[in-house]
Amino acid sequence: MKLLILVDRFNVGIFSFSTYIFEHKNESIGYGIFLGEFKNPMIMFENFEDNIIRVSIKETQVQFISDHSHADKEQRQEHYKEFMQFVHSSEKIAAAKVFRGKKMEYLAKSKFLAAMRKIYYEGRE
Repeated sequence: MKLLILVDRFNVGIFSFSTYIFEHKNESIGYGIFLGEFKNPMIMFENFEDNIIRVSIKETQVQFISDHSHADKEQRQEHYKEFMQFVHSSEKIAAAKVFRGKKMEYLAKSKFLAAMRKIYYEGRE
């Protein structure tokens, strides 16, 4: 994976996130939300078929956030809302600048959202 363009940076609680347009080894273009210094994106949008963009998440990174967060339940809810606003903004950028004219699967409408929320909320307090 080759990072091509840094699009945005955002902090939620003690965690930092960056969004990048990147290139896979097979030369296809993707868009990812990266957690801190992890080498692979936590949330990735990539071509599944010619006109379909799929979203996927790395549950291990969501678990990392959950395990290392010191936030109480109320703070976790606020952090999650902030993060989802950032994701929504990132999805708009990806749709407009990277995957124009293609059908995108959005995190808010994906099967991953419930799993991600559950992992984060059930972390340590």
